[in-house]
Amino acid sequence: MLAQQVAIQDRAVEAAVHGDRQAALQALLLDPVVWSYDAAVRILDELLAAHAPYLPRFRGPGRG
Repeated sequence: MLAQQVAIQDRAVEAAVHGDRQAALQALLLDPVVWSYDAAVRILDELLAAHAPYLPRFRGPGRG
């Protein structure tokens, strides 16, 4: 269970550092509380909108 959480956090950090939407989506899909791909996409969209001021790398064409 700990290894799974490490993998989730690793993907989340990778996503934040590089503005990588795919890595962020992968982090959500690894999380056992996210029940579907569609839910992960909705959660990601909401998180990126709510935290946009703190995630400048997600701004710009094709991002966020």
